[in-house]
Amino acid sequence: MSEFWSLWVVLCVLGSLFACLGLIAWASRRASDDLVEDNSLQASLKSWGDVRAYDAPVPPEWLYLFYLGIFFAAVYFSLYPALGKFPGALLWTSERQYSQAVGQYQIRYAAKYSQYLTRTLPELAKDPVARKTGQRLFMTYCSNCHQTAGQDREHYPKLTDRDWLWGGNPDQIEATITNGRTGIMPAWGAVLGEQGVAETASYVISLAGYVPTDPGKIAAGKEKFALYCAFCHAADGRGDQRQGSPNLADKTWTHIASRDVLYNPRLEAGVRAAIANGFTNLMPSHWNMLDRAQIHLLAAYVYSLSN
Repeated sequence: MSEFWSLWVVLCVLGSLFACLGLIAWASRRASDDLVEDNSLQASLKSWGDVRAYDAPVPPEWLYLFYLGIFFAAVYFSLYPALGKFPGALLWTSERQYSQAVGQYQIRYAAKYSQYLTRTLPELAKDPVARKTGQRLFMTYCSNCHQTAGQDREHYPKLTDRDWLWGGNPDQIEATITNGRTGIMPAWGAVLGEQGVAETASYVISLAGYVPTDPGKIAAGKEKFALYCAFCHAADGRGDQRQGSPNLADKTWTHIASRDVLYNPRLEAGVRAAIANGFTNLMPSHWNMLDRAQIHLLAAYVYSLSN
């Protein structure tokens, strides 16, 4: 914050406090000057025939509350950072409070979590307590994308089967959660053209056992697949987990909804769109959000979903 804006904040805050204090003092003095004996009401301000408007003095307990509020605000502003660059007498910051909370959490749970580091993921997957802890971590950090239990969802990998993009052994799962993954499917629309995209899509869905709307395009699509796609997806279309390339020879489609897989024309349209436009997948890393033991427990739960 610049010096100008710091001074601006200070003037606005202190000005508001003094304005409230002055307003209350003025209203109290005016009420006492206008007080009359008639039922302790103040002099009539306005009259409309037989109707008169009176101004009763503010009850003393209300005044005390107003003054107490102003006093509390003054004390608060002197203790905490509320006046521009002034840090407050307590030198409180949200970053320091967060660091303290994290430190207390780590001290409290470090021993609880560290006991699981010496056990393998298959062992932890069979431990009800460890699995429950991993499930809570999954609900907190993973369910927004993978739903509550890794179910099927368009554009996000299903975790309850054994069809893995980057590998499903314990080390690979833990590495994926720790470091994250980035998968890129380039757009081939400009290279292949509309006809080439249709031909390649016909061959791709034939790999999974589906019959395309125009089987005559399969042969031409196979040639284009070998030229443009086999480097990532392998010659037989079964993918390469070292690159995160999906297996195209099964019936699992990450970027195509389940309802479209069941209806062949929509499946073919989805494959065409994927080939023409491409995709970029991002699995965020969690090393900066979870410690090693928490990642180990989370990986054990993910492993248990398909084993």
